[in-house]
Amino acid sequence: MPVRRRKKVKMMLPLASMGDIAFLLIIFFMLVSTFMKDTMDYDPATGADLRELQSPEISVVVDQEGKLWLQGLEAGVGQLADAVENLVGQRRHDTPVHLSVHKDLKRPDYMPVIEALSEAGVRVLMVGLQESDS
Repeated sequence: MPVRRRKKVKMMLPLASMGDIAFLLIIFFMLVSTFMKDTMDYDPATGADLRELQSPEISVVVDQEGKLWLQGLEAGVGQLADAVENLVGQRRHDTPVHLSVHKDLKRPDYMPVIEALSEAGVRVLMVGLQESDS
């Protein structure tokens, strides 16, 4: 009894739709990055003895008005600890969080942010700009 072999079906992937999706993603990220530049009023603190750090995995910014920004999105101090815990997952003590504070803010303005980050169990690295010698 002869065994019949099935004909192999050729599979075709629609690559035109992949190009459309990639193009739409590029447009989306260009628009989002433009909006993020316009929303934050931020002038970083400066110092004489700063060292260079690698780019942050998680960044927190406190702007001139005392608004809190987590990863470029406005957030509240009350939700900061939970949001950071969700971002880092199990790597709490291994993940540095870069904290930038506007140079005109006083201690009572940014201290609740530091307390919320320490409650999340992450390493907090304060970042700023190198002072010029001029």
